[in-house]
Amino acid sequence: MRKLKIIGIASILALSACGGSSEANESTTTTESVVEETLTLVAVGDISCSQAQRNSGDYDCADEQVANLVRQIDPDYALLLGDIQYNSHTVENFDRNFGVIWKDIIPISMPIPGNHEYAEGGAKGYYAKWGEQFGPTGYYSRLLNNDWVLMGLNTNDQCTDVGCGKESEQYAWFGAELNKYSQQCVIPMMHQPRYSSGNHGSNKAVAEIFDLMDGNNVPLVLTAHDHHYERFETYKGQDQEPVQFVVGTGGKGLRSVGQAIPGSVKMIDDEHGVLVIEIRGKVVSTYFIDIDGNILDSHTITCTK
Repeated sequence: MRKLKIIGIASILALSACGGSSEANESTTTTESVVEETLTLVAVGDISCSQAQRNSGDYDCADEQVANLVRQIDPDYALLLGDIQYNSHTVENFDRNFGVIWKDIIPISMPIPGNHEYAEGGAKGYYAKWGEQFGPTGYYSRLLNNDWVLMGLNTNDQCTDVGCGKESEQYAWFGAELNKYSQQCVIPMMHQPRYSSGNHGSNKAVAEIFDLMDGNNVPLVLTAHDHHYERFETYKGQDQEPVQFVVGTGGKGLRSVGQAIPGSVKMIDDEHGVLVIEIRGKVVSTYFIDIDGNILDSHTITCTK
């Protein structure tokens, strides 16, 4: 843990003190003055344009503004939710774009691959940059503190390159990790969302691995792939599934979304930004913050383990 932070949103509201208003989702924002050790994460995917896309002027590339927002927030960790580098995560594309724009953030970053990482056969560029630290399979776990564990999953391109169904090695690994950390609260992250109102839509390929989260009392899961922000709260009978976030707002062009599907409780398709995750004990406070520093959605989740 690198620092003490102010409980609640007081520290985040300071981002927009020089201009622009801050909003909480359908509620009055209050700030608190109690100081407590806080673990702060930012999560976002679908990030960096290629140089050709940038030069063409045909793409809405906001990756520099998103990187500057992350610097202002100054998190303990930055969670990269796949499609980190377009149009393919080659070493050349990375070195000319994401590797320059996010250079000082990379040391605190924890990535997962998306379909654009696998646009280059075998995701060679991705593993050249991240494989030494995060392993050769694209999935891994990291202790965040004594109470919380991050588990990165590899859903690549609909789980076609690295499987994630019940018969896969990744599924068996994930189940074993959930058992190993049964006393900790777990935050999984994967590129493809189980549920989405966006262009790609809900993804059945990840249904079985998502069900493992539901069966192990996972409080939230982070995804991207669709280029908008969305928060889901869905139910199976009397049991609530993990709160699922889609955060494909990291810089590549946004996509308009039509009607929200059942379970969607908040959707934003016209603002780049990041999801801030503040952890204090077993309580998680989340804030979607746009590149102007405005809080456009907020939510609180309690881990019951």
